[in-house]
Amino acid sequence: MGMNPLSRLYIPKRTVVSGSDVFVPGFYIKTHNLQPHYDALTDFNAETGIILDGARIRTRAQWTDTHLPEIQVGSNWKGYQISVPWGLYEKGVGGGDFSNLTNYLLPVVRELATLGKYVVLMTMIWRDFRNGDVAGNASTTAMSPEDQMRFLLPADLATDYLTTVFAGTADEHRLSNYCYAYSKSALPGEYGFDLKMYKTPLYNRYLAFQQAVANVFKDEPNVIGISSTESAVGNALYAGALPGGVVDDGYTTTSVVDAVLDGKFNFMNAVRDLWPRQFVAGDVNVPMRGGATNFVKRWYDQVVAQKFACTASNYVFWDEALNDDGTTVDPNEIGNLRRQAALAGQVVIMGQWQGYEWFFGQLGAPSWTSTYSFAQRYQEMLIRCTTGADGEPKYAVPCNMIVVQRELPQNIWLGGKTVSAYGNVPINTPVPSLKSFVTNLSPMPLITTEPTIINNL
Repeated sequence: MGMNPLSRLYIPKRTVVSGSDVFVPGFYIKTHNLQPHYDALTDFNAETGIILDGARIRTRAQWTDTHLPEIQVGSNWKGYQISVPWGLYEKGVGGGDFSNLTNYLLPVVRELATLGKYVVLMTMIWRDFRNGDVAGNASTTAMSPEDQMRFLLPADLATDYLTTVFAGTADEHRLSNYCYAYSKSALPGEYGFDLKMYKTPLYNRYLAFQQAVANVFKDEPNVIGISSTESAVGNALYAGALPGGVVDDGYTTTSVVDAVLDGKFNFMNAVRDLWPRQFVAGDVNVPMRGGATNFVKRWYDQVVAQKFACTASNYVFWDEALNDDGTTVDPNEIGNLRRQAALAGQVVIMGQWQGYEWFFGQLGAPSWTSTYSFAQRYQEMLIRCTTGADGEPKYAVPCNMIVVQRELPQNIWLGGKTVSAYGNVPINTPVPSLKSFVTNLSPMPLITTEPTIINNL
């Protein structure tokens, strides 16, 4: 198995499992989506001749010299959330070759097991997932359009797209049978891709991939959970009817959102059945209003019955849509964080600190002042995710786990000073290390009482 059974922290295989086996409260690191896949990236390059943006700096040495030491500092860090990009782990003419899972990802998971660390696999990736250094270049913050599609789709499905130019723009956009371009609201002029989860061939192929992942990892003792990227769906940019456009598929640029969400809903329920031993957490945060589907309500109404865990991309207290208690517009429009709070003690709650939590004076976040800076915000978010404070809006969303994104701007992860203006934070403002903040928490403050529902055994 590639593990040392004499290791003090070795996690042995067990044939009898319970919810307790996969309930491991604590903090988890979410590193750059490409970093754990250094060998798979090398294989991808050898097979296709393509080097994904950022792949050059994803190496075994970086993993062993930077990432593995971080996870071993202190007992609060329990493991990793690791993405499973479809484009890297299914190959072959017509697909169906999943050998990269065993050859390249399984050794990483087992290496973490020898360190006594646990893994949450993010197997359901609906769209390209941004990170601050995704291109491996300080001046670039996004994958190229081609690489976004190759990250999402296996090679045989990522080659059918057409290049066209949208009216009134100089941007080249890609039309595909299996994903469509959407605008990134927080990044004017930039776009990404959403999978067309309403397409039966795509749905079935992706579900077969999920089955392949489960076949390899469901009995690995340190694989404790499965998750998805967020449910947010972008409106399709292309309003014409060329082949590959959503209009050609029978939708408008807005009605396609409901079709994609319907596909995601059914897909996540199908994936739940593949992992009876693990918790499965769909990252469902929006939409709640403004469309035909109140997806947040639809999802959370069945979380307990279908034995899901809860997670979301952000746990901020200032975003109205995430925290609405049903009094703003419609009593059915209750934000996903409010719904999670109501499920505390019933299901696993896996919080995420991806970066929005550390904004100041941006997108509704409270402004920085000389007495309200990073240290206060770290503590404030911890309280929000444990006991709560000050009533509204900082009610408690009691988390059993928190996944922390390590690729953050302004030296937030390791500490230092702001290197540029950041919201209303001045340049050269001292920034304490978020990593050290979590490492030094004593006792570990997250909720350790087992919820009623953990897995589906």
